[in-house]
Amino acid sequence: MKIIIKKISGLLLVLAVISIWGIYSYNEDSIITNAEIISNKKIEWGIKRAQNNEQPDLGKVNKELMEKYNRDSYGK
Repeated sequence: MKIIIKKISGLLLVLAVISIWGIYSYNEDSIITNAEIISNKKIEWGIKRAQNNEQPDLGKVNKELMEKYNRDSYGK
């Protein structure tokens, strides 16, 4: 009977530790995504070289993506 009580106590302790770890490891800033809704559209990041030491042209689609995600493509 004592062995059964020790096994049950040990199991409950393990479950309690896992539960507490799960609660504290949850990050509210994490983003849960679904792979099916992510676009698989190919994005070509080739940069057209400019003449006379001007900034290179990224192209319309790449510029729109940089603006959409608030990213800087030319550096400052």
